[in-house]
Amino acid sequence: MGFSCLGLALGGALVYSGGGWLFDTGHRLHMPELPWFMLGIIGLLTLATLYWQFNLRKIAPAMLGEH
Repeated sequence: MGFSCLGLALGGALVYSGGGWLFDTGHRLHMPELPWFMLGIIGLLTLATLYWQFNLRKIAPAMLGEH
């Protein structure tokens, strides 16, 4: 039962730390939009990956075809 939320805990720690670092870096570089750019890039990559994975492809039947 202890492992049920381990991914959420580790992922949350990584994302909160990375988000804070991006916020501080954007502030230091006078680019407050830096975290939003990164969020947008990650979102577009996720959208492209999901489209690629779930794109309907024509699959040739293996069992019903000619011998």
